[in-house]
Amino acid sequence: MESTDSPTVLLKEFTQRKPFRTRSLVITFFGDIVSQHGGNVWLGSLISVLAKFKINERLVRTTVFRLVQDDWLEAHRLGRRSYYRFSEYGKQEYERAARRIYSVHEADWSGSWQLVILRGVSEERKEKLSRSLRWQGYRSVTAGVLAKPGEGGGDLIETLRKFSAQDEVLLMSATTPEISSAEIIRDLVYKSWRLDEVAQGYNQFLNRYRPILSWFKNNEGETETLFETACFVRLMLIQDYRRLLLQEVPIPRRLLPTSWPGFDARHLAAKIYHILGPLSVKYIKTELESANGNFPEAAPGFSKRFNEFS
Repeated sequence: MESTDSPTVLLKEFTQRKPFRTRSLVITFFGDIVSQHGGNVWLGSLISVLAKFKINERLVRTTVFRLVQDDWLEAHRLGRRSYYRFSEYGKQEYERAARRIYSVHEADWSGSWQLVILRGVSEERKEKLSRSLRWQGYRSVTAGVLAKPGEGGGDLIETLRKFSAQDEVLLMSATTPEISSAEIIRDLVYKSWRLDEVAQGYNQFLNRYRPILSWFKNNEGETETLFETACFVRLMLIQDYRRLLLQEVPIPRRLLPTSWPGFDARHLAAKIYHILGPLSVKYIKTELESANGNFPEAAPGFSKRFNEFS
């Protein structure tokens, strides 16, 4: 009988989720793995990896085709084989996300806010623009107004340029005066950023992955099966953690509830990733192919992921 804390049980639960987010998992695969090993992957390798998650070849082909259409991926052919990599847009979007996934940048909050007032952005571009701004921490506080605690920074300007929206939005800075009640501000953040739902997600993450950490600690060794298992658990870990970060957004610590489960989730993700990283790379280098053959060694930056917890 399979242990309830095993990766097999985790994989079964992962593949049975509804709706299953194939597109999101493909982006995670390119961002977490392909980007660190040369930047491109043979379609056959992608199909092989996703088969582990019970995703059939037809759905894989449809998904990557749509990601190319949406400017997330680029395709190129060598002979009869197709290879895929992040487009410039996809690379920028995932690198922005990676700064939040793999490292921590906490700054003191001075009480400032950045406001983005959508004036004339077309509906066609508004969805993509809003999705990108969500990653940067913006949320709707009233109709047509997005807000974020802190400064806008270079990411905001870069995003507006990407969508040619500099002349279609109004940027404003605001400051919370000392007279404002701290409880009112926390309540605004709690409701606008739906922190109750985010906290629930973090607690589910902790319950799901704490047993996985114990399993790997109890199953040390150097076997091909363990290397393969580490690769697929790593994908599930980052997929789940990335989805949580998309919901949470970077909020100053003083605006969060006490005993925020996101802190524990980050420590747990880091501990597991430090175990999975070296093991999974041994599988990745021998089983996945790029346009230049087997995947090369991981990029130097790979060893720095989650390094604040090393």
